[in-house]
Amino acid sequence: HFCRECITTCLTTTKECPVCRAAATLRAVQHARIVNNLLKKLEIQCRFHGRGCDAVLTVEVLLAHEKCCGYAPVSCPNDGCCDTINRMDLGTHQMICKWRLISCSLGCGEVFKVNQTDAHKNLCVNAPVHCDKRCGVFVKRRDLPSHVKTECSLAIIPCEVSGC
Repeated sequence: HFCRECITTCLTTTKECPVCRAAATLRAVQHARIVNNLLKKLEIQCRFHGRGCDAVLTVEVLLAHEKCCGYAPVSCPNDGCCDTINRMDLGTHQMICKWRLISCSLGCGEVFKVNQTDAHKNLCVNAPVHCDKRCGVFVKRRDLPSHVKTECSLAIIPCEVSGC
């Protein structure tokens, strides 16, 4: 940008833009300024109108608005999720996304995706399981061998008497 006096002096002597050296005239510069001033006042709908944004803003503030518009599409950051949601809905989506990581609710310490919960429960060492001998007791999967060996009322215990 140049003040009127400087650009007028420059263009009357050299007939070229002082920045890019392209051919320029004072008339073209004045026309460009008028058009630029008109464009700055022009009100335009946010480009995310189709996603729900009702903002209608001047060109001067439109770009800044669109950089932080709550209706701008963003991708879910969870590995495996391909959802694209409005920026303002990302927090809610992340709380319900089936691809988010969670810790085992049974306390085994494993971390897995929500959509793998059933598969994990089928293997989790802390999952309650029926006793193999059908005594009616539930025990943690990791404690099942010990239960059958030492506690189960239906387990067959070998006689320790010699020759029996």
